[in-house]
Amino acid sequence: MNRKRILIIASSIILSGIIFVVVGFMTSQGIQVNYHEIDKDFDLKIAQFSDTHFDNKYVREDYNVMVDTVNDEEVDLLIFTGDMFQITDVSLELEESITSLLSEINADYKLAVLGNHDYFGSTTLTNRIITILEDSGFTVLINESITYVINDQTFNFIGFDDLMMGDSNYSDVLGEVDENAINFVLSHEPDTFDSILNTDCVAMFSGHSHGGQIRLPIIGDIYNVEGARKYNDHHYEVDGKDLYISFGMGESVIRVRFYNRRQFEIYNYS
Repeated sequence: MNRKRILIIASSIILSGIIFVVVGFMTSQGIQVNYHEIDKDFDLKIAQFSDTHFDNKYVREDYNVMVDTVNDEEVDLLIFTGDMFQITDVSLELEESITSLLSEINADYKLAVLGNHDYFGSTTLTNRIITILEDSGFTVLINESITYVINDQTFNFIGFDDLMMGDSNYSDVLGEVDENAINFVLSHEPDTFDSILNTDCVAMFSGHSHGGQIRLPIIGDIYNVEGARKYNDHHYEVDGKDLYISFGMGESVIRVRFYNRRQFEIYNYS
């Protein structure tokens, strides 16, 4: 093989690599909405967002698409499945900005559970996160359940505490499954899904996995964190029960997404 041919091959490989990386970053910009049309014998529209990992680089305008989309959809329920901040030193200005953002999102009901990052830092920070959520209209479920009548049907929502940083004994709260209602579970870590398989629950909504955050075409995620080792893709169905995982709105550890846009979910049960 002559020198010129070697240079052509080497240049092609380098150029292909550059294009691959550039496309990976470019396709990860912005926020996308994932729509899920689910055939069930009840009517319920849910919006889910998760893993926002807000930090001092927060820009309100970045979240217009989420606010506008959810408000246009007129959802019955808005759920947040944990990990609000990436930082532990949260300024009062940032706290007020996030409260304002979440207050602008309209829904008949709002529910939230905490994630592992919501327990990082001090108890004071955890309490501030709960206050932000409550001041924005959310009910925070920490191994608790709540029942709503929506569209003339009774729904029971169970919220797990965080698997890694909270009280992960879910036996008592699973005892609150209501046989006379349609039961759903909210849990930050998707690997808690197995705990509901022998219950009368329809589905679980989770976050945490970020879809691996760094993904490759065809291959998908290349690393999965603790709490999302078994379940880390968008959807699983086991024994007639569904697990839905949002890949989230932020980044953890490194502020990079690759072939993996920030995203939120709209679920339309009908």
